[in-house]
Amino acid sequence: MAKADLRMRPGCIADLATYSRGWKLFWDPRGRSSRTELAMLCVIPLVLIWVLADALSLFGRGAVIPDWAGLALMLASLVPMPAAIIRRLHDSDKNGWLALPIFILIGLAVYDSWLFATASYPDNDLWYNRVGLEMMYSASWLAALILLMWPARNEDNRYGPNPRPAEKVI
Repeated sequence: MAKADLRMRPGCIADLATYSRGWKLFWDPRGRSSRTELAMLCVIPLVLIWVLADALSLFGRGAVIPDWAGLALMLASLVPMPAAIIRRLHDSDKNGWLALPIFILIGLAVYDSWLFATASYPDNDLWYNRVGLEMMYSASWLAALILLMWPARNEDNRYGPNPRPAEKVI
């Protein structure tokens, strides 16, 4: 008789626990973070803003999130990101200083959003419709995404123990 595979697999509740872990450690870049934690820190605020915008749209066409409120929500969602990005790089056994270009990209994105919200530049375009600069900016975001989502080593490394729970066999 074959044995059943009863390993515990993380589900939605475990993913939400990694989100709260990211907020609890928003000031501490030491240690390691899983890809799930970083993804949850990016996705959950976007979903909350989307739900809020949908809820406001129920009140009529004139009810939208003001530009300053959207910018404030975006900035608030960025609070745990620096430490989480450094911990994520540690998880793939890379130095935390590799996060510096990513922080520059985040700063450019915030600056671009601020310029868009205040409509203080022509055609609402940070790069003034220069396709080469826009392509380099997009390519650097893609490189940062690949770097952050690179699979980690399952064993312990110099930055700490593996953040993913061990598979349990019942």
